[in-house]
Amino acid sequence: MCYWLVTYMRYTCGHEQQTGSHYIDCHMSTCVISTHHRQEDHDCANTCLQEMIEDQHIVMERTTVACDVCRGIPPASRSAGGRNSSSAARTN
Repeated sequence: MCYWLVTYMRYTCGHEQQTGSHYIDCHMSTCVISTHHRQEDHDCANTCLQEMIEDQHIVMERTTVACDVCRGIPPASRSAGGRNSSSAARTN
């Protein structure tokens, strides 16, 4: 099944900043979301996967400094973005 891979940078303070999101195609002919979903006539509702699996999250980068908030730097104003916006932050 297809999914979104969401990548993060982890700061030394433990906070994480989203750095990107990437669509991962499962390449299955029985997945309606995949670019490889079969085009010929078939019983799609009963034979094909109809939903993506949940987003997968992975830390791809680490830094030896604390995040801006922990260093006392106010967060910068960011424009509203879609799935590829890097404005999301996580804490562990």
